[in-house]
Amino acid sequence: MRLQLVGGLNGDPGVLCGSAQILLGTLKGGLMKRFLSISVALALLTMPALAADVPADTHTQAASKLISIIDLERTMMGGATAMVDAMQQQDAALVPYRDIILKWAQKYLTWEALGPKFVAIYAETFTEAELRELIAFYLTPTGKKVLATTPDLMKRGAMIGAEVAQTHTPELEQMIREHAKALEQQKP
Repeated sequence: MRLQLVGGLNGDPGVLCGSAQILLGTLKGGLMKRFLSISVALALLTMPALAADVPADTHTQAASKLISIIDLERTMMGGATAMVDAMQQQDAALVPYRDIILKWAQKYLTWEALGPKFVAIYAETFTEAELRELIAFYLTPTGKKVLATTPDLMKRGAMIGAEVAQTHTPELEQMIREHAKALEQQKP
């Protein structure tokens, strides 16, 4: 058994992607299972809340404006690209399929499908005043620098997370084997 781990969103090691990889990596190997794990990880990366149509009030308009200013669509695809790159670093067998994986993400994880749901998340998470403060910040030189460097930071963070996780993968594998054995012994 060999686990494939990658860093999560915004450089958090293994938060989202790692969880999907651990679950799917414990299954018997195979390239198709790797594709499945990438699909799950990409979906988790871009998974919005299950919000329906968003009313066009000033709060929602502020959330929409912030998302436009931070160019979340570009950042989202940059994050997906960073995650695929980190997965390829972990498993060279995926290198020939990079373009296919990204094409799939661009086809199904579209801004038309996800954008309104991200607006809802931001409107639920931040007050209108907080959204306006964020808008003001991202229009400053420092805010613009944050936006310009975020994709690279995400990629570098994903790589760091993958390296740290890979270092400790044998310990995790042992823990999983021991737990699986204990679960098996508990069966009637």
